[in-house]
Amino acid sequence: MKNQKGFTLIELLVAIAIIAILASVIMVMSSDARNSAKDASIRREFKEFVKLLIQEDVDNGTYANLQQPATYFNTKEDCELGFTSSAYVSEAQAICKEIVRNLNNGGFYVGANNPSAQKYSISVNLNTPFYLGSLPTGHDYCVGSSGIYDGSSVGNGSQTQKGCYNNP
Repeated sequence: MKNQKGFTLIELLVAIAIIAILASVIMVMSSDARNSAKDASIRREFKEFVKLLIQEDVDNGTYANLQQPATYFNTKEDCELGFTSSAYVSEAQAICKEIVRNLNNGGFYVGANNPSAQKYSISVNLNTPFYLGSLPTGHDYCVGSSGIYDGSSVGNGSQTQKGCYNNP
């Protein structure tokens, strides 16, 4: 019997395969964690925006200066152009830019179906999916005068849940 001083090709291939599997699991987990952190930041910024809307209403008796009829914000440039007539323009723009920065794709809506109805609505499709059983679906998050919706996009046609566009 010979003295072996190294690893066989099979042993090396098995070790490389195990390392590759572990690396892929870690990458998926870190991606999920990153998306969850971004979603937490979006939720936090929504709360800050609601504070601005309430302050706007206290000061001027309306939310209309910070929400036009369903304005869609997809880029930082949209944030610069979307708020123009409130005393809180710079704060609204900063919050908007932070939300857009944290979205992986798409944008978010500010505004209700009927902005003159003295109600507000902010809605977004978050980065992390919402699971119905084992089926991943879109993840809607809406904050409005009537409440908060944090759930699946499935069955939320025309955004009818509390806080969403058609039910601010």
